[in-house]
Amino acid sequence: MTYICGNEVFVNISRIIIILIGYFLTGSLPKFMYFCIGLLVLSGFVPFKIKK
Repeated sequence: MTYICGNEVFVNISRIIIILIGYFLTGSLPKFMYFCIGLLVLSGFVPFKIKK
């Protein structure tokens, strides 16, 4: 149970940090939304498993 809670806290804090960095880098809400859409598209190309 502690591992699951710790993992969730880490993931959520990471999301908040990424959102804040993205918002401050873009400076406005529409640019931030385009930034998020771009990250969403780029994340589609990242594989889940590394083939050996």
